[in-house]
Order: sequence, then C-alpha cells, then structure tokens
Amino acid sequence: MTVWGLDLGNKQTKLYSDKCGSKKGAIVLPSTIAYKKMVDGRFAFGDPADVDTYQSSRADNKFYWGRGVFNFQREALADTLGFTGRYDQDNFKNIAEFSLGRLAKDYPEFSDKVQPVTVAVGLPSGDFNEVNIKKMIKQFMGQHLTNVNDQAYTVKVEHVYVIPQSIGTLYALMVDDKGKVIDADLAQKRVAVIDDGGGTLLADQFINFRFDEMHRAQLETGVNLLYKQISKAIDQEFTINSDLHVIEQALRDGEHSHKFQYKQSDNNIFDITDLVERSIDFYTKTLCESVYNTFDNLADIDVLIFTGGGASIINHNIVENFFAQTEVRFVPNPEVANVKGFYRYGIVQEQRVKVDDNHEQKD
Repeated sequence: MTVWGLDLGNKQTKLYSDKCGSKKGAIVLPSTIAYKKMVDGRFAFGDPADVDTYQSSRADNKFYWGRGVFNFQREALADTLGFTGRYDQDNFKNIAEFSLGRLAKDYPEFSDKVQPVTVAVGLPSGDFNEVNIKKMIKQFMGQHLTNVNDQAYTVKVEHVYVIPQSIGTLYALMVDDKGKVIDADLAQKRVAVIDDGGGTLLADQFINFRFDEMHRAQLETGVNLLYKQISKAIDQEFTINSDLHVIEQALRDGEHSHKFQYKQSDNNIFDITDLVERSIDFYTKTLCESVYNTFDNLADIDVLIFTGGGASIINHNIVENFFAQTEVRFVPNPEVANVKGFYRYGIVQEQRVKVDDNHEQKD
C-alpha cells in the first residue's frame, strides 16, 4: 500500500512519499495559505507564481498554496501558528486536506479512481495524548476529495499512524526508506532529542527507544522566537516595520553564505548580517540553557541529537562547547528529518501488517 509521511508544523509543512523522497527530497511548503478570492481581481495579470490552487470537498473556499504564497498581501494569508486548540482550527484542517492532494498530485492513478493509502503523521510530544491522537485519526481516516489546479484527486486513507514527533528523527537515523535497519545501536542508548521547530522547542529522552516520562518538555520557544528577536532589532536599527516572513526567507537565503539582507523593496535593502549573527548567538545560548534546565541527568545521556528547522540556524560551536561532556549530533537536513522518519515508521508498520496477514492466511 502507498505510504505517506506528513509533518504539519507551525511554520512549515513537510511531505514525504516514494515519489518525492530519496531522489527529489521532501516537499517543503509554508504552513500558510491564501484566500484565492482576496488575491484575484479584475486587473490581475496572469496566474500567480509558485503556488497551486486548492479546494477540498470539506470546505467552500478556494486557496492558493505554495512557496510563493508570501508574495500576496498579508490580509489574504491564513496561517496555522498556534498552541492551544491548533488541531481544531479550520486552517489546520485545510492544510491537512491539501497535503493529501499535493501528495496525490505525484501519482497519475489518483486522478482516475479512488486509491488506498497509509498516513503516518506526528504530534509534538507535549500534544501527544489520547484526545489529539483521536483528532488526527478523525482528520485523516476515510475518503478525501481535493482539487489541485482544478484536477480532482480522491484518496482513501485506510491506516493512520500517529506518533510522537521526536520518534520521527530516531526512525530517520535508524531505518532507510525500505524499512531496513541502518543503525541498530542507537536503539540501545539513552538518547535525548532536541527538536527546534517553528513554534515549539521539544526536548525528549528515550531509553532503549522508550520515552522517559521524567525527562521531557515542550516549550513555546521555537525558532519563531528568533525571528521575532531579529524583527525587533531590525525595527530599532532601521526604523521600519519588518515582516517575519521576509526575515525567515532572508535567513534561508543566507544560510550557506552567512550574508543576510532584509529586502523591504527593490529600493530599500538592508544588510542585517551582524544583527542576525548576534541574535542567533543569543538565541542559541538561551536554547542551551533551556535544555540544561530540562535535563538534570546530562551525565546519563549517551547522545544529544539536535533536529528541526532551527537546528540548521543555531550556532553549532556554541552548542558543542556548552555540552562538551556529551556526544552531540546535528541531524543532516534537519528540517525534514521528522517527516522522513514518519514515512519510514509507516513503511515498517505496513511490513508488519503484511507479515501478520500472511501468518493468518497460513493458519
């Protein structure tokens, strides 16, 4: 059966399948959509760039979704950033539906007839409880009809696996896309996973791959806090009203060159390199202190793993020096580590289901 991994984060939505996985990499889209009717107008010239049009059978409105969504005016945008009641929001439910449509778009057969799939989706460890698990299963289980660029795709979700977010990173490190174990030793260690996401900072520990309930935390200090700190500094230094989305893009654009610019317009471009580096260093030190205060048993930890989108932004030298007595690992391509792991978890579970079915048939 087709397996899909979904990571519906506060800032970014990550999607993974056998079509977009190993060769092309995960699909990464903003967790923000735009109301089509608020963007389109009588004098619009051509179709908007770098977005697709989405409509779900479960909602009336049409939306634009894609990497180009932040080119639209702020008033047209709807995001899913939130902490309380996030999984009940219409915007969250819309992105969940559109994610199925976007994944189905890579499979021509999904436009011809109803196709069965398995979905593996994660929840932050602090949200991983019976109530939210049931909400996720209710959201995804069953038949879904989504129009993408006026092409209908019908998906029937037959299995839903809801797992703690940090388990995704562990599966990404331990198992490959075919479900084959590639690092069995990790399952025998005491591992701490620090997931620096858009809205939340998750700190979890595992002993022999089991949650340590005594050492875990979910803090509202994800990388969005860094963007806000940078925004405040920009506003003070350049006397402008900065945009968090522009700041986020500036950090992505300068990730490898370590040169950062804030583009207010073609005529107003500000060099914010020094400002950004100071903010990153301060944020990194604060993050390290949060981890230190959360884990009073650092001497017992075998491996400290940093993952999530923020893991590629923070100052690695500061982290390694702060935790000099502990083995520190930074996950490659950390923004998509969780969704890779969700997909691989789904593959492993489907293989087990297949084995169980074969045993039942023999009996």
